[in-house]
Amino acid sequence: MALACLAVGIGMFFIWVFLGRKAKAMREWPSVPGRVLSSALVRNERDDQPYQLEARVAYSYSVAGTVLNGHRIALAGSGRRGAKAAVEYYRPGNEVEVFYDPKAPSSSVLEKQLSRNALVLPLGAIVFVLVGVVLLAV
Repeated sequence: MALACLAVGIGMFFIWVFLGRKAKAMREWPSVPGRVLSSALVRNERDDQPYQLEARVAYSYSVAGTVLNGHRIALAGSGRRGAKAAVEYYRPGNEVEVFYDPKAPSSSVLEKQLSRNALVLPLGAIVFVLVGVVLLAV
C-alpha cells in the first residue's frame, strides 16, 4: 500500500510538471479568430463517484487557409471560469480568440492559462507521498 501511494504521488507530480511545461510553451502560441459551434454542460459520471459537470465547447478556426475544429477550452479542465460559467461565456455563434500550436495547428485552446483544477495535482502528490512515507515508516 505504501509503494502504491508513493507511485501515485510521484505520478501526479510528473503530470503536473508536464502540464506546467506545456502551459509555458502555450504562452508563445499565436492566435486567430474563431467561432463557437456548440456549447453544452454535460454530466461526467464515473462508477462509484458523484458526477461532475463538464463544459463541452466546439469551435472552428482557420490557419493558413485550412479550416480546423477544436474542442479544448484550456489545457486542463473547463478553464478559469468553471464548467457552468464556461458554457454561458462560450455561446454558439460567438466569436472567440483561438490559440494554436504552430507546430501542430490542429492542437488548440481558447484559454492559455492552466485551470484551477490543475492545482489538485501538486497538492494530491504531496498527500500521497506523505501517506506513503508514513506507511513505510510504520
